[in-house]
Amino acid sequence: MSERTSVLAVRCVYGSYPSRLLDLWELYDECKGSENDNPAILPVEQQFMVLELANAGEDLESYQFHNAEQAYALFKQVAFGLAVAEESFQFEHRDLHWGNVLIAPTEQKYATFVLRGRTYRVARRGVAATIIDYSLSRLSLQLPSADTAALYNDLATDDGLFDAVGDYQFEVYRLMRDKLGNDWKNYEPYTNILWLHYTVDKMITALRYTRTNTKIHKHYIAKLKEIKNRILDYGSVVQYVLTDNEL
Repeated sequence: MSERTSVLAVRCVYGSYPSRLLDLWELYDECKGSENDNPAILPVEQQFMVLELANAGEDLESYQFHNAEQAYALFKQVAFGLAVAEESFQFEHRDLHWGNVLIAPTEQKYATFVLRGRTYRVARRGVAATIIDYSLSRLSLQLPSADTAALYNDLATDDGLFDAVGDYQFEVYRLMRDKLGNDWKNYEPYTNILWLHYTVDKMITALRYTRTNTKIHKHYIAKLKEIKNRILDYGSVVQYVLTDNEL
């Protein structure tokens, strides 16, 4: 999709997990908590795929916006990026929580998206969005035989994913499971709508803004609330960006 991070290098390596990285993992776990296993448990002959990615900025949870106009611009970038991916690859992200949307300052005025042959220019308002972490995602690939193959993570085998409580993120996992009937091979773009609903909810209730008393901030908070109230009526992000007159 257009709003994806750039891969600079890929390497396959093996051996013991470096002690410096173990120290950093344990520091992160102590400060923020991790749901993953400590890599110290891995065998000395463990193989790793190492990806070097471009720096795409801070995650949505950490970033401090000037006002809700910037958040609205970011939301539109994410929505159009998802729409292009839906149309091109029958793509579902399936884990688009606010740690998987990165924001970097930019002087570029517009992001450009091509959807169904038409070019759309989306205002950036000083922020550039990047979507990351496709470990739970699903897409369809065209095979030389003209058939298609679904690439996906079978979340039906991960019961623990659906047990957590305390944040809307965890409810979205259960809503996805119900929508798909726990058959994760199928394409169901409504899951992307669920994550956009989650994202706009965070923009209204949890993001950090520096200029909250301005008219423009209040205006765009109202627009975000309107989006939250109607977005679940759409069946896909493609349908949403192409037919929602208020976006």
